Amino acid sequence: MALAILDGLLSGWPEGKAPNLSDSDKKTLKGLMQSLPESVRDRLLALAQRWGQTEIFGSDIAAIMENLKKEVADSSLVDEKRITAAKRLVGLDARPEVTAAVLKQITPLTPPDLGTGLINALSESRNPVTAQQLIENWSHMTPSARRNAVAALIRKPEWAMTLLDSVEKNKLQRTEVAPDQWSQLKQNPNGSIAKRAEKLSTTASYISTDREEIVKKLLPLAKEKGDVSHGKDVFTATCAVCHTFNGQGGKVGPDLSGIGAKDKTEILLDILDPNRSVEANYRLWNVTTKEGDTFSGRLETETQTSVEILDTTGQKHAIQRKDIASMDGSANSIMPTGFEALPPDDLKSLLTFMTETHH
Repeated sequence: MALAILDGLLSGWPEGKAPNLSDSDKKTLKGLMQSLPESVRDRLLALAQRWGQTEIFGSDIAAIMENLKKEVADSSLVDEKRITAAKRLVGLDARPEVTAAVLKQITPLTPPDLGTGLINALSESRNPVTAQQLIENWSHMTPSARRNAVAALIRKPEWAMTLLDSVEKNKLQRTEVAPDQWSQLKQNPNGSIAKRAEKLSTTASYISTDREEIVKKLLPLAKEKGDVSHGKDVFTATCAVCHTFNGQGGKVGPDLSGIGAKDKTEILLDILDPNRSVEANYRLWNVTTKEGDTFSGRLETETQTSVEILDTTGQKHAIQRKDIASMDGSANSIMPTGFEALPPDDLKSLLTFMTETHH
């Protein structure tokens, strides 16, 4: 009965409007706090916060908050309990220092279900600063966590604007937002968000500063015609270990079978400057084990207990999470730079093969 009354008051009570409570009323509320199960007490605290009268409960609030922080950080607890604690914590207090305590638990080593749950807990916040904190923590997230973070950011108009600001200012690469998420943003009921998303989703990527001279020198090759047969040999020797083309090749990098629809200039740009626009799933990750071995490549899969790295030779390495000492994601592509060292005839022929060869 008490729980139903509390939920009714929480849903219907105006923010910031306090009731006129007598000393007797306050004493009754303190007694109610002690009688309620721990998992329900935060509803009463939330109601007191809505009234602007948290002083009624004094030290009870600090004790409950501290206990919830400990539960969120306790790796010996099951994920579900840590996630529930995070939701209660953020629901009670979404100040930056509180949400930072939840974010601290989201690292590259965090199992995907726990990471998703903690991000969902953070999305309960109405504090605009939480969106900025999520973006500042980007380097500590795996690809699946980043996708979930984007999903959380696009739910709230103010947070969506923060996301678009970060893309516009190059704090986040445009490819961090998946195509389906760009589509959602472009169809957002908020016209300002939709308009900005339409513009930013199609903005061309800038050439990396350290590649400008190389690109400028070699880009004219895109206008020249090469030998298709020789181009096939170049692809087999240089690209096929990582890329599939028309059903043949590796799976480390993106499938290039439909690349012929792109302009040769754009394809050559991607070859000479692979880091200018990197899809989130094709970034370089380094995983170092407690024994000191380091595996580098694409983070192909991650489960609650293991991760799988696909290296640039096409080999898969399954590594147990309990054996991982560190795991770091790079902003760079798994595709290396240096293809400008290929002879001009090789580059011309490769482009011709990729754009003129069909099934």
